[in-house]
Amino acid sequence: MTKYIYKSHKLTVFLFILAPYFFACTDEAFVTELGEDTFLHPYDTSTTEIVFRTYQIPPTLGGHGDLYFGKKSVYQMPLTLFKVATFSELITSSMLVDSAHFEMTLDTSKTDTVLDEMPLTLGYFESDTLYSELESNYSNIDWIPSEYPELSSFTAVDTSTGLTHVRFRVDSSFVASLTDTANEEQLFIVEAAENLSSMLAFHSSESTKNQPVFRIFYHTAADTLADTTAVPIDSTVTVNIVDDLSIVIPPPLNATHFDTTLSYTGAAAGLRTLIRADLESLGIPTIAVVIAANLILPVAHSASVLTSESSAEVQIFTLSDTVDSWLWGESVLEEDPFDHLIVAGTISPRAAISDSSFILDVKDVLQSIISERVVEDSSITNLGLKLMMVSSTSVFDYVALRTGDSAGTAPRLEILYALP
Repeated sequence: MTKYIYKSHKLTVFLFILAPYFFACTDEAFVTELGEDTFLHPYDTSTTEIVFRTYQIPPTLGGHGDLYFGKKSVYQMPLTLFKVATFSELITSSMLVDSAHFEMTLDTSKTDTVLDEMPLTLGYFESDTLYSELESNYSNIDWIPSEYPELSSFTAVDTSTGLTHVRFRVDSSFVASLTDTANEEQLFIVEAAENLSSMLAFHSSESTKNQPVFRIFYHTAADTLADTTAVPIDSTVTVNIVDDLSIVIPPPLNATHFDTTLSYTGAAAGLRTLIRADLESLGIPTIAVVIAANLILPVAHSASVLTSESSAEVQIFTLSDTVDSWLWGESVLEEDPFDHLIVAGTISPRAAISDSSFILDVKDVLQSIISERVVEDSSITNLGLKLMMVSSTSVFDYVALRTGDSAGTAPRLEILYALP
């Protein structure tokens, strides 16, 4: 229920001083009837009338700092796809290629068990136009051929750095085929053996160090020796591996793996949650200036999987279309059907767990909704919000949120606003 608060003269003067700031410091100032001499009166209101809908989409992990293989808890990581950067212009006619190998470097900080030999194979085939680092996932890779050439891996430990590498050898004729621009671009697939029961993690092309590479060894000096097997290797060409992503299969969103009374969000789990507070019953006028607004989401710690609470961050996005159903986890969706806006005033700052809750600053989001701000010829209305986990120590982390008043806690939206 809306009510007056903070009757002090000091706060009234404070709001009067700030009034020009609220209406003039943005590129798209909110339209109001307030004059410069108008005093603003503060009000606060809150609601626990909030509905939730958790849903699941196939996770897409392109752009993350690691590549994964094997199994971790209820997750499966059967394969990784990648491309090689164009390098035909780096190989000249005077260079004689001797050998080459693909190389991935183990990320021991995220690997479950370091094995003496890594049970991985490398395959290759003509790249498909349907491949996308940011969109390919376990549900849409049926274009991968059933058969293709495969190469075995071998493990090499760098004695100077202590780094463990997995390499796949190729010969000079393979390098020549890759440099031939008349040939189709190749897509590479690294697969884990089916009996790999733990998880291996390797640095990806997005990692800040030890990125995967394709190394080509060659020589240019003419062989004048009678023994033609003693040709020295003079140099190395290092080519980046790009557009790499691991395919991850998460547990399905059902009562076997998740509590249907909670809401969830997590990257590798493919979990996202829609939220809609009953703003209409609060009766906030469209001319209101939102001074502060917090969405408080209590965390169900026992149902969450968090490597580090301090690094788990979530963010709110404003939906751009109506949600037809608010039923929990009806099915695993092939893609996210709930579009959200990505303009200023429709996205909250990131929030980490504080006092067992996420406290999201939704002031700008609420101001856009309450004032019915126009974006791309459409007014922003209370269609709902999308909650996503945007950062965590492990992509396999997910957080569970309480949606009712269990254990004396309930999600809550608190708003402080001002009117003339």
